[in-house]
Amino acid sequence: MAAARWYATRREADPESPLVAALVAIATGGVIGALVVAGLAEGLPSDRWPVGTLVVNITGTVLLAVVAAIIARRPSLPHWFHPFAAVGFCGSLTTFSGIQIEALALLRKGMSGITVLYVTEAILLGPIAIVATRRMMARVIRGACFPGRSRPRRARSGHWRGSAPAA
Repeated sequence: MAAARWYATRREADPESPLVAALVAIATGGVIGALVVAGLAEGLPSDRWPVGTLVVNITGTVLLAVVAAIIARRPSLPHWFHPFAAVGFCGSLTTFSGIQIEALALLRKGMSGITVLYVTEAILLGPIAIVATRRMMARVIRGACFPGRSRPRRARSGHWRGSAPAA
């Protein structure tokens, strides 16, 4: 029993372990995402409207939809890509707590009307960004599969090339 426990802890601590690689990928992506958040929050004006937080959250949402589309179409990506890009980078980039902090700051300034607009916009733009990005990525991926065309040509029989008629 003790040997099994020792082996399990050694296996998890092994730098070649998929778990360790995933944790390193998440941490690395998270650090990079947090630095992007800090840079945008400092670089964009936010006196009357928290533009930085809004831009970061919508950008992160769009990037997460792009990453999801890439992962769905390319299962041969390195095993660390999903933890790095989706969980680490996009996870630290899209923080609902940032919206809450900005909303509280607006309320403290006595800007209740702008607070309601900001929170509503932040919550509504996320799903809209996801739907728009999914549609765009579907078109991009189709175009990548068939360069120069938006879709494959139909054979004279009316069926897509390479597909058999339903029985």
